[in-house]
Amino acid sequence: MTEHAMKEKEVVVMRHKIISISRESGSGGKVIGEKVAQLLGISFYDSNLLELAKEYGGITSDSLDKSDEKATNRFYYKLLYEGNENVIPERPATEMLFQLQSDVLKQIAAKEDFVIVGRCGDFVLRDEDVDILKVFITAPFEERVKRIMDTNHVNKGKARAFVRKTDKQRKSYYNFFTKKKWGNIDNYDVMLNSHKLGLDEAAKIISVLYKEVM
Repeated sequence: MTEHAMKEKEVVVMRHKIISISRESGSGGKVIGEKVAQLLGISFYDSNLLELAKEYGGITSDSLDKSDEKATNRFYYKLLYEGNENVIPERPATEMLFQLQSDVLKQIAAKEDFVIVGRCGDFVLRDEDVDILKVFITAPFEERVKRIMDTNHVNKGKARAFVRKTDKQRKSYYNFFTKKKWGNIDNYDVMLNSHKLGLDEAAKIISVLYKEVM
């Protein structure tokens, strides 16, 4: 074997490790994701992915802001008419944002480990050369309502309506783009009850899985 061939053989391409977190409204999934990223010293992506997608698509207006994690409604949808070469003209804003975010996620996955909350991260990166830990965060309904009451400073009635509406939107979004069932245990590697475990412990469990299993 030549020296050049030996050097090529020694080169090992590291697969990046991605933690994809899906979450019920009020379960604290975003906070858990942030804690995991801090514990591991890796990047965290959630709503900040919206701005990265807009930048990638050359979109300067707020035309996509209300389409984040929304499924296309066949009775009404807003078309997108702006953007650069990465944008297909006159597509529904929801579908265009999904495509832009998916492209950005794939680009990031080729460069670093990270935590992604929502955005169908587990589905988007399924064919990429990465290792994915698919996590679903849940909690009892009334406990999630209490959390929304505290974080959003609303009464119980508004909190219940918010949780139900947000869960419905996330379910429709995930099911629409992945053709799978949101919250179905078969789609995830691990499901954690954040009320029973606590946010810190849930984050620690995910961090251990990242270090020892992935």
